[in-house]
Amino acid sequence: MLVETPTSPTNTEANIPSVLKRKHIIFTNQVKLQIASSAIYGFLVITTIVIIPIFLGTPSYISTSTSLGNVKMNILFPNGGFGLTTTQTANVLLCQAFFSIFAQMVIIPRAIAHFGPVWSRRYASMGLAVFYIVLPFLVELPDILSVVAVACLLGFYSLTVGIWSTSQNILYVCFSPAPLSLFRA
Repeated sequence: MLVETPTSPTNTEANIPSVLKRKHIIFTNQVKLQIASSAIYGFLVITTIVIIPIFLGTPSYISTSTSLGNVKMNILFPNGGFGLTTTQTANVLLCQAFFSIFAQMVIIPRAIAHFGPVWSRRYASMGLAVFYIVLPFLVELPDILSVVAVACLLGFYSLTVGIWSTSQNILYVCFSPAPLSLFRA
């Protein structure tokens, strides 16, 4: 004996879980952009945390030997790092940490309140681009000037990362879907 189940449209729609019905509501273009930008930001921050101490501790090279002979340093092709000792590297990073705490308490809230989270995040993104472009070229400066310049640039990095991440968190709250679409009652 064969039993036939009714295939009316209302019966099939009733069997589809509500998660599949609301999937298009949850992942809007704004939410997808926020997720993608956070992934890129996370990659950049992690690589910077790893590369900066290595870059500070790598010896600076006055000239390099190649098959063409002894070639002087060129501003377009920096070679080496700042040649700081472990203690000096730790002191530079400690100064960055202190400035980061100060910036998070005083400067960042005022900057975001003044520019708003969207423009603050845009300016911080441009600042991060400047950081990644300028840092390798500081090797060419004289020793004491290069250490002061890298400390200032790391302070700038702390400020831009703080503004970027705080603005990003504010934007998460603004662009997240309504609690009902996330199945919270």
